[in-house]
Amino acid sequence: MEILFFHAPWCGPCKAYMKNELPKIEKEHEVHIIDCQADPFTADKYSVRHIPVLIVLKDGCEVYRGAGKAEQVLEAIQKA
Repeated sequence: MEILFFHAPWCGPCKAYMKNELPKIEKEHEVHIIDCQADPFTADKYSVRHIPVLIVLKDGCEVYRGAGKAEQVLEAIQKA
């Protein structure tokens, strides 16, 4: 399972998500944090059009995309 979090340093909602939701997810799973401004190629590779966004990959296939509450993300991970 691979979890990618895409954000930008100037994005207010990204900052809020990183402060409030991301720590809850990181308690249970490793999260790769990707700055879209510094690494636009990776953002493009995963077709990131809106931030913040979490993408969960299982065996290379996307099983979740969104920026829901930590509980929703953890539930989606368990179901994958």
